[in-house]
Amino acid sequence: MTEEIKAKDYLKKLEDFRRRIKDEDLHPGLKGTTTEEILSDEDLWTSSDGFRNIFVEGPLGMAIVGRDHRIVKANRMLCQMLGYSEPELTTLSFSQITHPEDLDQEMRVFKPSGQGEVYAKKEKRYIRKNGEIIWINLTASVIRDRYQRPCYGLAMIEDITERKQAEEALKESEEKYRLLINQIPALVFKGFADGRLEFLGPHIEELTGYEKSDFESRRLSWEELILPEDWGEAKEKFLQALKTNLAYVREYRIHKKTGEILWIQERSRIFCDEQGEIEYISGVLLDISERKRWEEERLKISKLESLGILAGGIAHDFNNIITAILGNIGLAMLDTWLDEQGLERLAEAEKACQSAQALSKRLLTFAKGGAPIKKPVALASLVRTSVKLIQGSSKIACDFSFPPDLWFVEADEDMINQVIHNLLLNAAEAMPSGGMVRISLENIVAGEQAELILPNGKYLPLPPGKYVKLSIVDDGPGISKEYLDKIFDPYFTTRPSASGLGLATVFSIVKHHKGYITVDPEVKKGATFLVFLPALEDHPIQEKKVVALPVTGQGKILVMDDEEMIRSVLGRMLVKLGYEVRQARDGAEAVELYQRAQESGEPFTAVIFDLTIPGGMGGKEALEQLRGYDARIRAIVSSGYSDDPVMANYKQYGFSGVIAKPYKIQELSRIIDGVIKAES
Repeated sequence: MTEEIKAKDYLKKLEDFRRRIKDEDLHPGLKGTTTEEILSDEDLWTSSDGFRNIFVEGPLGMAIVGRDHRIVKANRMLCQMLGYSEPELTTLSFSQITHPEDLDQEMRVFKPSGQGEVYAKKEKRYIRKNGEIIWINLTASVIRDRYQRPCYGLAMIEDITERKQAEEALKESEEKYRLLINQIPALVFKGFADGRLEFLGPHIEELTGYEKSDFESRRLSWEELILPEDWGEAKEKFLQALKTNLAYVREYRIHKKTGEILWIQERSRIFCDEQGEIEYISGVLLDISERKRWEEERLKISKLESLGILAGGIAHDFNNIITAILGNIGLAMLDTWLDEQGLERLAEAEKACQSAQALSKRLLTFAKGGAPIKKPVALASLVRTSVKLIQGSSKIACDFSFPPDLWFVEADEDMINQVIHNLLLNAAEAMPSGGMVRISLENIVAGEQAELILPNGKYLPLPPGKYVKLSIVDDGPGISKEYLDKIFDPYFTTRPSASGLGLATVFSIVKHHKGYITVDPEVKKGATFLVFLPALEDHPIQEKKVVALPVTGQGKILVMDDEEMIRSVLGRMLVKLGYEVRQARDGAEAVELYQRAQESGEPFTAVIFDLTIPGGMGGKEALEQLRGYDARIRAIVSSGYSDDPVMANYKQYGFSGVIAKPYKIQELSRIIDGVIKAES
């Protein structure tokens, strides 16, 4: 029964009772009395069981109200509701128990409402005797005298505090839910079997570029955004969910209104009715494009590392062979019996070895782990040198844009030269008939707003710091979108005659330099490669000194290498330079020889340790033992793995110098001379 029906029922019974009051046969002694006198007659109130049941014992709070709004009579339920006794209530008006903010709703008993006898129905607040606030539902009507003049009001009051508290709690919960939905980085949706969608989050326009109304009006369905090549698998996931637990997770690509492709992860659940028909689908849509890009980056790195396991071993053995060849060529060129023609032939052989050395460096680029041997490098100078080499065999023209205050980069000069060379070669191959290549260098500071650096607005995945950005832009046909995710993969190429290692080499070198390389996908014509390399601000660069002849010296040198041909040629080179030589096959033998020489009073002037000894003690471990024995030991580390961390940071491991295989006798002499003089 509704509150209004209850109120009308009570009013009808009360009106019947009022008519009985006017009948002098009911109470002869009351003939001629006023209504006020009748209502104040206790005998009358207590003599009627009907009225007691209706008013006194009723389930609702009830009160008779005078023309001055004062309470004339109150029932037991109203007294309990407000915490007052009846005598206390009869001294109050309804204005005194009404919450101040609700006084404008105070009932006007004798003002017609046009609604018959029920003139007021309000929800308002009362203040209990103890100060507690309660919510009530008030229904009021008029009691008229025999001349139909309004003389009293009847108020029926229901305590609705619990309902109001529940409504407020629900409202607060809904508000928190809306705030949560608005804040989470996902799109909450509710869909139906007819394809209609209701988006409960505000991110749909930001995510897709389409308006909510496009989906809610069924002008556009979500399935229309899914790429055709992804729709089959996405649909299969949905059908499987219908057969199993009705919950599913699927990933697919969608195209935005702008044409941009996004990766979406959908986590949804299907809700069915009692007949097993789909009632609705609810879930969240997450933009996982950034995560997918990182996964692709990791996949590329994984491929490079797999290739590096093989390449590193090949390059190490290759460098040992080239070291032996270069060493013998260098020794032969120092012999005085050779004529000019013989020297020219040896010089050609040396050039061939240097070409083989460049190939070895390309293999080592893929070697797993390690770091380049870095030093301050001026990129502008490297770029101009690489351009000269490329222009000699191509038809491209280059336009430069270099600021005068360009920072130096911390890099391996040979490796970065290879990066520039490969990118320029890629541009030249894209424009076989010639064209313009625009090359620019720029100082960049990456920080919290680093996402603004990339032209496509994406986050630059680099730690905050200073970088130099190299941009190489050509006017060729550009790179198809379908190839953008593959161009840095090993062996991927669109040219039959290419090896597919050029851009993969570039990617690996930049990664080893803790930099970043990307292609601008927004360029409509040509290709734009962007390279970011860690920078050093205002660092001086030392000019290279060209040494025509080897530097001779004297002293005793200990050579440790597992390759007999390296020990042999290195020994002859050192003797030629004026040194006395002792040899060891591994670290354990080297430690023993070094300690024996110290004890005999004929210590070694310096040692040259091979870094890696398969199955034995290498140079790093041998030096650790010998430094405890002789803290002033002069040690030079050498390896065919030129990108090993020890080679890149040799001083941190206690070495005084470093020389990467292969090397010529001139370079060897300069390194040894520098170490000996620095420690003297």
